[in-house]
Amino acid sequence: MTYLPALTPLRGIAALLIVLLHFSGSVLPNLGLHAYTMLISNGYLAVDLFFLMSGVVIAHVYGQELGRGLSYATSAAFLRARFARLYPLHFCTLAYLLFMAVVTPFLYSLATGAPYGLAGEGRYTLETTIKNLLLIHGMWNEHLTWNYPSWSISTEFFAYLAFPFAAPLLATVRRGMALAGIAVLFAALWWLAHEQGSLDIVTGPSFLRCVLQFGIGTLLHRLYLEGTGIGILRRDEVFMAAVLAIVAALHFNLADILVIPLFMILILSGIHNEGRVLSALQAPPLVRLGDLSFSLYMTHAVVDKMTRTLLALITGHHDGRAVGTATSWLVLAAMLIFVFALSDATYRRIEVPARRWLKSRTPGPVQPAATYP
Repeated sequence: MTYLPALTPLRGIAALLIVLLHFSGSVLPNLGLHAYTMLISNGYLAVDLFFLMSGVVIAHVYGQELGRGLSYATSAAFLRARFARLYPLHFCTLAYLLFMAVVTPFLYSLATGAPYGLAGEGRYTLETTIKNLLLIHGMWNEHLTWNYPSWSISTEFFAYLAFPFAAPLLATVRRGMALAGIAVLFAALWWLAHEQGSLDIVTGPSFLRCVLQFGIGTLLHRLYLEGTGIGILRRDEVFMAAVLAIVAALHFNLADILVIPLFMILILSGIHNEGRVLSALQAPPLVRLGDLSFSLYMTHAVVDKMTRTLLALITGHHDGRAVGTATSWLVLAAMLIFVFALSDATYRRIEVPARRWLKSRTPGPVQPAATYP
């Protein structure tokens, strides 16, 4: 099987959209972007794109080996590989935030003479710390805690736990069954969005948000293998139409659930495309953005909290409410520069070396069908 090169840049773009959402919304409310477009405000849907792409990638990389039958050795090797992918950077960002939770109040009080409280009672406790260490903090959680975006990797890891059991069955699925399965899972996702009011579900049944779309992603991969619609999907015009439709749906604040089928078309079109779209996506800056996507996702909350601390020291508020629009744009630019520099450092110094070290210490029989960061 071949590498799916279009997904790496898409992952980077999705990560950047989430970063912009969190930086421009709660940290710098005076940017006022929502007055002009809802594109950034709806950026939480990039997490749903992540879940869909994750299902495709896991099925592509590990589906063939795990699909041969349930085996302790292959399942354990798969889970070790995924643990090595997620946990080192998760642990490091958590450790840093724990350290800052101890140091920041002291330094703030020393500088201002006023107490510094952690916002969000019940979010930063021994219990939530243990849950984070065990990667269960996204499972029916009441609060977002510590490194708040990491709720999604918690739910995704438990989707990984289920994948070795599903892979043998998935290997038998053909086009009709895949389409039917996607319809059933999409109907369940529609119900979930209706019950919760949107797909911006980060507490409670957030696990279902992940698992349903991860499952859809694995079935999209079956359609890819079957060549379903390849004659149309591989065309540049189809990919660009999907991009424009997604941007329009986010800009005009259409119902979340309507964006998910557009994501499906985007993914299938991207992985089938071998034309100008693929050439554009392989531009070095976009590939690098994709390489840094996990580090961007996992470190931007650190930059968020550092910025809040500085704003509290300067303005007395834990966000940019006292900062004007022009200054807010300057702060946003500084935050983006810093988060890219930090992500590049954590990718090179933590993410990649730790993943390689853990994999070398725990060899297993699963050999990925393709290499993915």
